[in-house]
Amino acid sequence: ILGVSDSPLQSGLLFVLVLGMLFLPKLYGLALQLTTPGRARRFGGAEHLGTSVLLEALFSVLLAPTMAYLHTRFVLGVLRGQVVQWTAQERDDVATPFAVAAKRHAGTTALGVVWGVVAWYATPSLFPWLLPFLIGLVLSIPLSWFTSKASAGKKARARGWFVTPEETDPPFVLRRLAAELSRAPTAPRVAPRRGLERLLLDDALRDLHFA
Repeated sequence: ILGVSDSPLQSGLLFVLVLGMLFLPKLYGLALQLTTPGRARRFGGAEHLGTSVLLEALFSVLLAPTMAYLHTRFVLGVLRGQVVQWTAQERDDVATPFAVAAKRHAGTTALGVVWGVVAWYATPSLFPWLLPFLIGLVLSIPLSWFTSKASAGKKARARGWFVTPEETDPPFVLRRLAAELSRAPTAPRVAPRRGLERLLLDDALRDLHFA
């Protein structure tokens, strides 16, 4: 903060350049989908696609400071010789409890508050430009908690937001999976067999495998 010029013109130019690097690829991708016949429909329609891009950009801006903070901690930990473990990610739709989010992101929130106070007193002209970054840090706890909720994703999908082509027009393998899962509770139970044995004895399964 202290090393940046206090000139509003230079501050504004830096802000515009950063926004360009962040948002031009998103806008280009949106324009490509909207100008290609039939592409927007696969994402729920032009209106829903545009809303999804705007919401994704907003959440990206808010989450980016927290991700940068965590990445910095990770790199500093490696430099200090800490053992790094790459454990399996949580793939199920399990929400993060608010208490856990508060414990994990308390340092992030404190950093945002302290940085904001320093920026306000050291370079007041830069404070408005830093607000998107500072807001993301200060709101890291509720953002982490909210974005982990499966219910939030289901409500967004019900509104047609963040829809993918695989959802609007599922490929054959996903349609087959959905059909088998819906049939599974009523299907007769059979004795478990090894995969190769089932393939050799079940004509329909063998034909599907070779197909």
